Amino acid sequence: MQVRHSSALATHWRADVLRTNLWLVPAIEVLAALGLFAAADVLERIGAESRMNAAEGAYRRLSVEASHVMDVLRERAAVVLKD
Repeated sequence: MQVRHSSALATHWRADVLRTNLWLVPAIEVLAALGLFAAADVLERIGAESRMNAAEGAYRRLSVEASHVMDVLRERAAVVLKD
């Protein structure tokens, strides 16, 4: 039986974990984008029904955040497609 050095084992383990979990970060980003979209939709409906005076300001802030998320997703997609 061959015994590996603990750091080599840890490095191998980290590589395996990274390889099998490459879906996690994009999945979190997609869920965040969907959450922002749903929140923007709710705020838009509330504002349209005039149930909340601050809906316009909240919608602006949320749209800026959603725009930022979309920029990050576009950048990541460009990197993936480039490779």
